[in-house]
Parts: sequence; C-alpha cells; structure tokens
Amino acid sequence: AADAFLASLPPGVEQAPRRFGLVCLFSTTMWAHLAHGDDGLRRLLRSAAALGERLLLEPQPWDAYKRARTRARRRGLGGFGVAWEELRMRNDVLEEMDAFLRGEECGFTRRRDVGTTAWGRQIVLYSR
Repeated sequence: AADAFLASLPPGVEQAPRRFGLVCLFSTTMWAHLAHGDDGLRRLLRSAAALGERLLLEPQPWDAYKRARTRARRRGLGGFGVAWEELRMRNDVLEEMDAFLRGEECGFTRRRDVGTTAWGRQIVLYSR
C-alpha cells in the first residue's frame, strides 16, 4: 500500500495546497521505510502533511521492522527495496518521525495520543 501511495504521488505534491481536513496513515510507515529508505519515509510524511491540516498516524515501532525482516527470511523472500544496513532511522524511528513532523518541513504540532491499537501501537494526532 505504501509503495502504491508513493508511486502515485505527482512530482511537487509536497508544495500542493492542502485538500483534506484529516489524513490517516495506519500501518504504512514501516513499509514505505523498508521499500524506499529514510528518504522515502520522509517523503511519505511530508506528502501526508502537505495534503491535510491534521494527520492521524499509527507508526510501527522498530520491533515491528525486525519481525517483518524475520518473517521475510523464514519465507525465503528477498530483501526489501532498501538494504537493512542503509536505514539510519532505527531504534528511535518513532521519535525521529515525531521530530520530522514537528519540524520546519511539516510544521505540525503533536496534539495528543489518541490511543493504542490491538497490537499496542500508539495512534497520534498532529495538527497545524
């Protein structure tokens, strides 16, 4: 899903006028990160921020990345789009996403933790 989303984004979407009151990203950040690296994850977040005034985010923690890697190895699947070693956003991936969203490029404020999913992942609301 994250691959399709990133591939469908027209060039310059980060500068597009905001079109939605709320953009939701559930269970997609890890897959964009694994397929497109740190820059791909930042592009996904930047694009989501450009499209809406608010962002509801369910980021996957680093442990979920490790489980995905283990499952892929057990099934004999090849690697992901980016070599594991190339990922610089690692153990603190949640904090780095939060800092990026609150930074100059996205301009969000972290409003509140909405709750947690059945998998124990936090859901966070950002807004301008």
